[in-house]
Amino acid sequence: MGFIVKPSCHMKLLRLLVYTALVATFYACQSAPNSNNTADNEGSNSQTPTTTAANQPLDSLAYLGQPLPGTTPQKFGTGFISLDNRYEFGCTFSANGQEAYIGVSTDSGRLIYGTQLANGAWTALEPLYPEATYDYCDPMLNNAEDRLYFISKQTLDKTGAKKDYDIWYAERQGTGWTDPIHAGPIMNSDSNDYYTSFAANGNHYYATKADSGERYNYDIYYLPFEEGQYKLPVRLPEGVINTSRYEADVCVAPDESYLIFASLRDEGLGNNDLYISFKDANGNWGQAVNMGAPINTDKREFCPFISKDGKYLFYTSNEDIYWVSTEILKSYQQ
Repeated sequence: MGFIVKPSCHMKLLRLLVYTALVATFYACQSAPNSNNTADNEGSNSQTPTTTAANQPLDSLAYLGQPLPGTTPQKFGTGFISLDNRYEFGCTFSANGQEAYIGVSTDSGRLIYGTQLANGAWTALEPLYPEATYDYCDPMLNNAEDRLYFISKQTLDKTGAKKDYDIWYAERQGTGWTDPIHAGPIMNSDSNDYYTSFAANGNHYYATKADSGERYNYDIYYLPFEEGQYKLPVRLPEGVINTSRYEADVCVAPDESYLIFASLRDEGLGNNDLYISFKDANGNWGQAVNMGAPINTDKREFCPFISKDGKYLFYTSNEDIYWVSTEILKSYQQ
């Protein structure tokens, strides 16, 4: 005669078997790899890239997630940054490519717009200072990315009519920026002062009309950064970089091995071309040369920006922003 289980004993045994199965399943799940939660399982030292809601690594969304350019210039951010019915000029990106500021010409004046990668998506473009009374343009992040430099016709007391362009900056404050701060006499003159660019060592390049007299002539200078402070400005060589024509919108390579600037010269292809100069082994700037096609066109090229890693050149052409791999620069080296 077989073993007979009373009804009460049968229910207890059934509950025990179910509980045992659930416990076994729980521990099996904890020990098995989980491809959807790798970062959590491996802890804070995980090398797995942070992913977005679309399961894309954040690195792939840098620079708006645009396909990386080769040596043929590509329009940047079509439909978001570069619009057919808008004039964009000048841009700057954070070192990780996840924060951007661009200059935009509007009916009311010139404004700087910003966007950043947040929660797996780029935020809508928002003006840094919505009031365009004094113009704000030519944005450039410094090396520490705690200051955003730009030029403006704002008066020192922030009242009254526009003045000439000066270099200003804003300091990062939480998730935003402070009101404009004048960069002071070391970076500014009594005339127009244009654009800013920083080498990795802190040297600051810009253009000014201070010593140009009656000529329509902007020249390029740099401020040596030594012992934690800027020294007096140094004008770059005449006939090599500067001429009696317009030289401005200078951008220096992070390692200071070359610089690119805009100039309006007789041999140019259009209304402003980009020129490039390389430093030699002795630290002297070489003769600047017109970058020609495909960089320059019969339109206006200006406002160059070199990414912090030195891989990409951004610039404005025909009122839109373009980018290209800096591999193209090898063709200009002699």
